[in-house]
Amino acid sequence: MEVPRIAGLHTDPHADGPHLPTVMIRALLDHRGEADDEQIAKNLLSHDRSQIEYYQHITRNMVGRVLAGHDVIEKEERNIG
Repeated sequence: MEVPRIAGLHTDPHADGPHLPTVMIRALLDHRGEADDEQIAKNLLSHDRSQIEYYQHITRNMVGRVLAGHDVIEKEERNIG
């Protein structure tokens, strides 16, 4: 989901990803003006590249390895099925 530009809020040209207040406002707009802290936190995390990479690592090297070891899933390079 692309975060729209909102007047008065600018992204930092040196930052990775969208400006957090902009993401928070987008979450509020997506939920008709009201969202709980968990909904907003999930929306913020979905834009946090370091968290995505961390959980990719967890998926491949911990959870995926255990499930593949018990023949619950098949694991290839990046695909799990």
